[in-house]
Amino acid sequence: LEAGDMLYLPPRFAHCGTALADGCMTLSIGCRAPNANDMISRLAEQMSIALDGKLVQRYQDSDLLDHHHDTDERIATSFHAGEITQVAKDRAKELVKQAFLEILESDDKWDDFFGRIVTEPKRIRDEYPLPLDGSNNDSSDHHHNWVAELGVWGDPKQAVQSVLEGTGALYQAEGIVFSYSNVLSPSPYCRLYVNGEVFETTTTSEEDYQCLQTIANVRRLTNETLIQNGSPLSQQIVNILETLVTKGLLYGSDE
Repeated sequence: LEAGDMLYLPPRFAHCGTALADGCMTLSIGCRAPNANDMISRLAEQMSIALDGKLVQRYQDSDLLDHHHDTDERIATSFHAGEITQVAKDRAKELVKQAFLEILESDDKWDDFFGRIVTEPKRIRDEYPLPLDGSNNDSSDHHHNWVAELGVWGDPKQAVQSVLEGTGALYQAEGIVFSYSNVLSPSPYCRLYVNGEVFETTTTSEEDYQCLQTIANVRRLTNETLIQNGSPLSQQIVNILETLVTKGLLYGSDE
């Protein structure tokens, strides 16, 4: 390859390259394109921890013993012990169908499921991004010293406040997917998805809506990009920014 050239290698294409100069760069770009099997498997995982609704409804044979009391001898004698009847199969099928439809036909539930699965990391990374609060079970002196060395950027509240006052900027952690989604029902509102997690406000204000889009789409967040029309951010948006900094999904810098 000559200077300025780019070679694209499709997925699963074996390759081995040697850099001939320091200016060579290799980029690995992953695109999420889950197939139906992936989504059904993940949906089943989510459904398995449901606590209410049709997902926890049990199969029932409310008329199981009706044949014992039927005065019509033809119906009574048509019962065969051990048989899985067509009625039973139809009931079970309907039970499963209604459980899936409870999610598939709900804008809110499907949005939550799909937004998480398409923004979660493709590879398990135990120590990235590094949270500021040590929630990755790292309570070592090294972690505390690292946070202390960050100064104002090691404190989520101070970090967000500094940026809103015009000092420094917040950056999206590299390799982390930020996206937003508009939920249409039961009432229109916006959600922010980051690294397989969901963040949302309980308001439907246009300012909050625009701010969540900005957080998702702008790599470098400053007071100019965050504050629209001179209006201060809502406390809910401030809380989301602080949470993202705490989790290491956003990090602060003087530049």
